[in-house]
Amino acid sequence: MWGATRSARNPTTRWLGSFGMAQSRILELSRCRVESGIGGKGRGLLELHRQGAKIPKTWVYLADSQSGDGDQDRELSAIRMELDAKLDPSKTYIVRSSAEVEDSPEASFAGQFETVPGVRGTGATIEAIRTVWASASNPKVDAYRASRNLDRSRIKMAVLIQEMVPPVVSGVAFSRNPITGFDEVIVESVVGSGERLVQKGVTPDRWVRKWGKWITAPDSPDVSTRQAAEIAVAQAREIETRYGAPVDLEWVFDGSQINWVQLRPISTLQGMNVYSNRIAREVLPGTILPLIWSVNVPLVNSVWIGIFTELIGPNDLRPEQLSKAFHHRAYFNMGVIGTVFRELGMPKDILEVMMGLDGGDEKPRFRPSRRIARHIPRLLRFALDKLRYEERIKKAIPEFRSEFDQFPRELSPDESASHILSVIDSLDRVVRKAAHANIVTPILMSIYNKNLEKRLSATGIDFKTFSVTNGMRELADLDPTPHINRLRSEFADLPEPTRSAIKANGYSALPDLPEAVTFHRRLDAFLKTFGHLSESGNDFSKVPWREDPSIVLSMMESATDSSNRQPLTWDSVPLHHQKRLKKPYEKARRFQYYREAVSSVYTRGYGLFRVYYLALAKQFVGQHLIEHEEDIFYLESQEVRNLVNGELSAADARERIRERRASVKRSRGNRLPEIIYGDQPPPLESQEGEQRSLRGVATSHGYYRGPVRVIHSEQDFKKMIDGAVAVIPFSDVGWTPLLSRAGAVVSESGGLLSHSSIVAREYGLPAVVSVTDACCVLQDDLQVLVDGAHGVVTILDEAEMT
Repeated sequence: MWGATRSARNPTTRWLGSFGMAQSRILELSRCRVESGIGGKGRGLLELHRQGAKIPKTWVYLADSQSGDGDQDRELSAIRMELDAKLDPSKTYIVRSSAEVEDSPEASFAGQFETVPGVRGTGATIEAIRTVWASASNPKVDAYRASRNLDRSRIKMAVLIQEMVPPVVSGVAFSRNPITGFDEVIVESVVGSGERLVQKGVTPDRWVRKWGKWITAPDSPDVSTRQAAEIAVAQAREIETRYGAPVDLEWVFDGSQINWVQLRPISTLQGMNVYSNRIAREVLPGTILPLIWSVNVPLVNSVWIGIFTELIGPNDLRPEQLSKAFHHRAYFNMGVIGTVFRELGMPKDILEVMMGLDGGDEKPRFRPSRRIARHIPRLLRFALDKLRYEERIKKAIPEFRSEFDQFPRELSPDESASHILSVIDSLDRVVRKAAHANIVTPILMSIYNKNLEKRLSATGIDFKTFSVTNGMRELADLDPTPHINRLRSEFADLPEPTRSAIKANGYSALPDLPEAVTFHRRLDAFLKTFGHLSESGNDFSKVPWREDPSIVLSMMESATDSSNRQPLTWDSVPLHHQKRLKKPYEKARRFQYYREAVSSVYTRGYGLFRVYYLALAKQFVGQHLIEHEEDIFYLESQEVRNLVNGELSAADARERIRERRASVKRSRGNRLPEIIYGDQPPPLESQEGEQRSLRGVATSHGYYRGPVRVIHSEQDFKKMIDGAVAVIPFSDVGWTPLLSRAGAVVSESGGLLSHSSIVAREYGLPAVVSVTDACCVLQDDLQVLVDGAHGVVTILDEAEMT
């Protein structure tokens, strides 16, 4: 603390009581040993100086030098001699505010107080100080404090007197994107003085550096501007590291080096959620109706919270925090997931890699900090548990089948609504157990596949061309494709009039066709095994094959044999490597099977929600509570219960259904961004216009040129032709027969281990996934070139096709 005793001989001198040393009212900032009285900007500059960053020579007139009695003339007169002794009359200075309230995490007070540039001489400096002081009581400052509910007491105002740096280029630097919080340094620069940054009509050059790469830069910057941006980026990241938090910096480039003139923490990043549908659209693709959302999100997200709890211990996470629906489409809350990462000592920026953001090669890696130490016992238990997981999953799969078999596939019309709700509750408990396996098993499969991929790479074999499942007969009972091919063969052997009758009248014609008795029996057996499948296993509003066998007939009619496509198999691994690779290879194979088996039993059990909710819907229609059975999908699960219990009126239910139908209709055919910042839904954008090329993630290498077939759902399967580029929003097991006919695959969603990517590698097809808006930009018969090595889909001109 500065002492308050003044020297009797020199009224301009104060004593530093704790050291008994004389101290002036005006201090050189670089010699300050404490931060009291130097204000917010002063503390920022002192922090920069302590880090070794270059700052201009700066004097600070301490805030507690002011007596507060209102006699400014006396106080300013008292420092005139000090200013004469300290300031160089040949130099130009800038006089700046440094109030205690400035540049704090709570409020920046940016632009609220005065700055006076171009000051020379003691008299001008004193008048500039007077101007800065006066700005502390400006009405706009009071309005600012009132709008932020800040303390309205007297502002303690220190003043900085700073040598002006000859400005070749000036600017600001954010060590992290202040809007998104992403790991990228943003620099804005102008030629000359930094005052031009705030002048109307002046647009600064903008530079964005991410992971060692400029992802945004001016077209033709001059040498000095580029040099300044490079230095600013490098030093801003170093300053953030030493400061320990994201910072907003001001700088001036004098032609050879950066002079830092301000530092403040970025206060806009606190508590902002960032949502991504990059992964979400793979598990909950397309438009999600209210009933599906209200059943799936609490069920699946509670499983994820259980997994997080295993890793980090007790927490206050809630299922509804992990995901959010924007315009009836699913997004994951990456901010919440980031808190889990930070708790484990992992870099939050790993999430940006998971979201597929563009940048250079200096991507963040899974390198935990020392913070992870307190979780090591828990993590070791988690790892040990998952190493033993194979023992449990082998037992769990038949147990799940047995438990789901206890639930009826049909309900009597006489069942009471309350009994149906109790069956739904019982089903939910079993599905939650299966959901845990349906999440953990693919994760472990991915880990074992990655291990095998790394080992195969050492032998020169590309994992993308390698079949892990070659010769696994046990997968045949889980894959509908070979069964559909057999049905196709049997259908081809039927007499032509019988085939024509089936084509004309569909499944309903089969009982009246004696020649088709065997075919009919085989088709029914297929539906018994695979009839629970639909275009999305997580959306029970989608019609399953058992309810509409015409879907199977359409797929069967258009199916084709893909046995001529042969990927690399285990036999292609050199013999001297096989012994070392045998265990990881067999582990990967087994978990490939477990993943498919768990997915199959989970989808079958989860699909029963459709049976039971439609049974309720039928009763609701009979009681005139809703108009159509499918209306139930526009109510949330709790609203369904309230309708049963009489806590929701029929009129209110119908009004909600009408409003939500209209909302869903508006959202369809419109574009949404892949990443949404904050909780406010973005405006809907019409899907119009074309692009010359689209970019995504390459998951199966190769090149292919051909016509597009856009397949939105199973209803479009009949559009597919052999060798076309299948452009899809997503894929599930039921899409395998379609993909087997394609020449290449382009998907709006997915990753290396998504269904469409795995099928593409198995069949040797080039594949590009996570191609935003592919289904609306690309159109049927458009010729495209699919580059499966670099993840690019190029639209071709007619001249390019010859």
